[in-house]
Amino acid sequence: MQQSFYLSPLGCLKISQQGASLSHIEWLDIPHQLEALVEPAIKQWLDGYFNGQCSAAMSFELAPKGSLFQQRVWRQMSLIPCGETLTYGDIANKLGSSAQAVGNACRANPIVVGIPCHRVLSATGNGGYAGQTQGVMMQRKLGLLALELGVDPAKIFIDEC
Repeated sequence: MQQSFYLSPLGCLKISQQGASLSHIEWLDIPHQLEALVEPAIKQWLDGYFNGQCSAAMSFELAPKGSLFQQRVWRQMSLIPCGETLTYGDIANKLGSSAQAVGNACRANPIVVGIPCHRVLSATGNGGYAGQTQGVMMQRKLGLLALELGVDPAKIFIDEC
C-alpha cells in the first residue's frame, strides 16, 4: 500500500493506493510525514477536479473496501452528476432501504471526492459529512459543492482552527 498526500484548496488529502488502484482518499488534518502524490493519473484527475473539471473521467480504478450494501450505495453516489445532488431518501428508494442506512454508508465512504458523498443531502437541508453536521467537514462539503457549481477555489474559505 502506497500512501501520499495531495494539497487541495479545501485541505490536505491522504491518498492510499495499491498499484494503479485507489483505495482511499481521506481528509488529513494532522501533521504527516507523507510524500507528495506523484501517481500521474490520480494527480491529474484531482488537479482537474479542483480546477473546475469535476465531470472528467477517471483513468484509474477505484477499489473501496466495504460491505455489499455500502458498495451499492457508493455506486449510486457515483452516478450523481457533477453539480447535482440527491437526498439520502432518494438513494434509499432506489435501493429499497432506509435513509439512515444510506447515511451510514455515506459516512463510511473511503474515497471522498472520488465517490461523491458530498452530493448527498438530507431531505431538510445539507445533512452531514464524514459524520459531522457542522465545523470543518461541513465547510468542506459545502466547498466541494460550490466548486462543482463553478465557484473559484480561492474564494472558498475553510476554517481549520
